[in-house]
Amino acid sequence: MYKSVFYIIFSALFFISCEQKTDVEFETEKFNLLIVEALITNEYKSHEIILSKPVLELNQIPEFVSDAEVSVYINATKVNFAEDSILKGHYFADSMFIAVVDKYYSLEIKNDNKVFTAGTTIVPVMQPDTLKYQVNENTGLYSFDFSNSIVSDFESAMYELNLDWSHILGDSVNRAKLYFYTFKTLDVCEIFAPEQQKIYFPKGTKIQLRKYSLNEAHSAFLRGVLIETQWSGGYFDEANANPKTNLSSGATGFFGVSSVVERNFVVE
Repeated sequence: MYKSVFYIIFSALFFISCEQKTDVEFETEKFNLLIVEALITNEYKSHEIILSKPVLELNQIPEFVSDAEVSVYINATKVNFAEDSILKGHYFADSMFIAVVDKYYSLEIKNDNKVFTAGTTIVPVMQPDTLKYQVNENTGLYSFDFSNSIVSDFESAMYELNLDWSHILGDSVNRAKLYFYTFKTLDVCEIFAPEQQKIYFPKGTKIQLRKYSLNEAHSAFLRGVLIETQWSGGYFDEANANPKTNLSSGATGFFGVSSVVERNFVVE
């Protein structure tokens, strides 16, 4: 027994003593992928679709894809999207419309002699519950009391929170945008995810809450994104992989259609 322990300790010391600094050169060639950001909602507006290329570094500004032919089919009705004259890679519908339940939505993108497609449906959304926030007794500032996501037996949903307290401190910088999610499943890597930075805001902050419905495919995609981002770095990391997309080969991202409800309130 002592002999086995000796060999284990010796092996550990051997590997530690032989540790050397190694400079690894990562592959810098860009992936030949089309990144699609497309979310159609039940809001009456000219919807937007963004096309870009992958980035190689965190917070790097992406290269946007211009001169593509973009269209969305609502059952058999075609809606064309035209590229904005100023925002390259941003395509807007040439007419305003709303997404409704019981219709099928298809995306078609023609770019660089290739055709990319996706299809999905919309599901309804429930009214959001009242959000809970807590006060820091030392500073008097508030923060939201929720983790990256919570479990719901009824629906999967994405919550977007737009906070604005610039009217209190007189600085337009004092704004924040937060996202959190509800899923029908609970992941181990979510439970043991690294602690996230809290956003603190004062009394009187104006909050716009927007809740988006997620169908099963859209929910699975966002769970995959969270596993690779906010839930990564914990005790139970999973093997790195691209989130499952509903786009055809050669493209990634997601084409989603969501019902949206909105509430506005002030922190009292």
